[in-house]
Amino acid sequence: MLKVSWEMLRTAIGIYVKHAYPGGAIPEIVRKRIGLDESKPLWERLNEPPFENYTADAPFHCTVYALRLGSEHYPHLKMEIRPFTNELGFMFWVNTHDQFVSPKADFPDVARWRQVIEKNSELKQAVERAWAKEKLPTFASAMQEGIDQTSSSPGPVAASVERG
Repeated sequence: MLKVSWEMLRTAIGIYVKHAYPGGAIPEIVRKRIGLDESKPLWERLNEPPFENYTADAPFHCTVYALRLGSEHYPHLKMEIRPFTNELGFMFWVNTHDQFVSPKADFPDVARWRQVIEKNSELKQAVERAWAKEKLPTFASAMQEGIDQTSSSPGPVAASVERG
């Protein structure tokens, strides 16, 4: 069960938009997508537009909920809510949506495409770091949670040492 709340979603969207549109010029289509109607439960809204739902196999076979929010330099970026094996059952994820093509070196716009990919990667990292700073679950924070849980519970070696 995904334990995402309206408050978490609003915070995640606010952080995303702040980084994706640092000049504040948010396109009208994005404004419409983030003007979410909270009169219904969040779970109902996740299955309606403007959310896109699709099946993914990572980190396991699951349904991903996405908002296409773009950025000032690339309109296809998505903010996703992905099921995960952490305590909250999900993580926020920026899908750069730019890995679908790998142009050959002689492609006329290869340098520009590489710039887009680099900017998207920088934005993804900045947004996900800001989410983690606000204690929103990200892949990195979920992995850290798993490491912390593993290191705080005695493993087989520690247990045998304690008994001996």
